[in-house]
Amino acid sequence: MITLYNGPIPQTVIGCRIKTLCDCYKDIHNTVDLYTDGTAVICRFENTLLATENCDISQLVSFAEVLGIAEIELEGENALQVDRWYSVSHPVLYRDCSGDDEVSLLSSLKECFDIIAVSDEDFAKNANYLYWLSDINRRQNRCCAKTYCQNGAVATVSAITESSAYLSSVAVCPESRNQGRASQLLKLICSDKMLSGKRIYTAAQNEAVAKLYLKNGFFPLEKSVITLKRSKF
Repeated sequence: MITLYNGPIPQTVIGCRIKTLCDCYKDIHNTVDLYTDGTAVICRFENTLLATENCDISQLVSFAEVLGIAEIELEGENALQVDRWYSVSHPVLYRDCSGDDEVSLLSSLKECFDIIAVSDEDFAKNANYLYWLSDINRRQNRCCAKTYCQNGAVATVSAITESSAYLSSVAVCPESRNQGRASQLLKLICSDKMLSGKRIYTAAQNEAVAKLYLKNGFFPLEKSVITLKRSKF
């Protein structure tokens, strides 16, 4: 049975994101709610559910359908097969940060958005600039996120808590690719004093991105971020 929850949130790849959502949106009515199935922490944020590991999948899916939720993200080890839903699995990697550099790469957030959009077809198709800008500003104003932009490469750490962080995107504009720009930016991020002492997680979108992270000191975890989307038919 899934019930309301008001307890601690584990600092895992999804838990880090849930904690940041609570820190940034708890003052806005009916935007973020916490639940539990007795084992996992479940977060409703707008039209998405996020769940930490060991969640009861059948309960979670039924709960989403009752709420009219169209997308679920959860921690797991393998891709899932669920009736009326299709799933995509992305491997999780991590790195422990210990830098002490004051990293401040000032840039236009519009420039950052445009670079991500030109590099990620799904992002370009679904993202709305004003919504993205509002969300990033809210997170950055609360020291819960940071955007990096240098030499045509962009990265967004979209969740930061006391002990962990989540790197949600790394993108390079077409004219700056194959020059090591993404690796240079990852090294800067991991040396940033703001992230020192934190474990930074990421979910690789494909094999090439996973290799980039591995080359830059990240290690694989025996888990994935699984996205479930409700079928339209």
